[in-house]
Amino acid sequence: MKEKNLKCYYHVFHKKNTSWSIINMVLIRENTEVIYMHSKKNKYKGKNNSLFALQLVLDELEKVLTRKEFDLEYKVEILTVKLPLLQNSNLIGQSIDIYNKIKLILHKYKNWSLAQNSKTLDFIKKYSHIKKQNKKSGTNRSKFNQKVLKVNDLIRDSRYQLVFFDVEMNCNDRNTGEVGGFEVIAIGAVKIVNNSVVYNDTFYSTIKPNNNSILSGFCKDITKLTQEQINNSKDFKTVLREFENWVGGTNTIFISWGREDIRALKRDNKNNGARLQIVNRIRNKHIDFQKEFSVYKLKSKNVISLIKAIEQYNFRLEGVQHNPKDDSINTAKVYLQYINKL
Repeated sequence: MKEKNLKCYYHVFHKKNTSWSIINMVLIRENTEVIYMHSKKNKYKGKNNSLFALQLVLDELEKVLTRKEFDLEYKVEILTVKLPLLQNSNLIGQSIDIYNKIKLILHKYKNWSLAQNSKTLDFIKKYSHIKKQNKKSGTNRSKFNQKVLKVNDLIRDSRYQLVFFDVEMNCNDRNTGEVGGFEVIAIGAVKIVNNSVVYNDTFYSTIKPNNNSILSGFCKDITKLTQEQINNSKDFKTVLREFENWVGGTNTIFISWGREDIRALKRDNKNNGARLQIVNRIRNKHIDFQKEFSVYKLKSKNVISLIKAIEQYNFRLEGVQHNPKDDSINTAKVYLQYINKL
């Protein structure tokens, strides 16, 4: 049965002597699973910054929870260190409009509640940290950095499956000036079950781009794809629906080497007017394993290539580089080596 309880922790970091604030929020399910994090710098107007910050948190929650993958009947508890007094009707200036909007949102979602929690800031810091940097001028400025999510942060129990995926895009050719358009032209994926790569259950498909289906020469060279293969391919919507069927309805964590893959899927999903459920599923349960590997394995802010990661463990490259199925398998193999060395 789907869990119904969500908690939204938020906190506001005020910029001294300015009208800027950084608003940070973390949305969790059943006190264990982080399902959304948000951090944004905002310039406020009016005389009540705390109330304005709450409005922005409510707006962001509304956007997140009205997506198709969420149930509007979730019970949401919104927790903060310092809660504005909503009963105070003597608010002046622009704050009156904010106050009224907050009342409307809470009335619309009667299962939403506001509360104070002394541990809110500790919880926010658990998934983020604040660095004070000394500039040459001698001024101190705080910078909010989101915690780098790990695969283990999203795994709650054995019911979760891991899907490693990779996409290739039609890239530009600097030498000839050919414009590829960076639309997705192929997607591949593999599953890990019981700490083993499932080689006999993989996904691979080429995709015919909607706007520019002519491959650049550079793209042909690195992907080894032919124009005939792309001409005979299915469109983005069809292939992604096939991919969703292959993934199945099981709770899934989607893992890629870098963020370009999810960005490409989001971009093509929007440009094609698709609004596919599978893209939303990937967005909400996605781990950039390149970032995790670089930060937690190499202790470095600089990311490395998949080939360099493979060299860390001295095993042979599987298949062909820039083939999305083979790259997915190689990413999965690096992941297994990585977790076994922890």
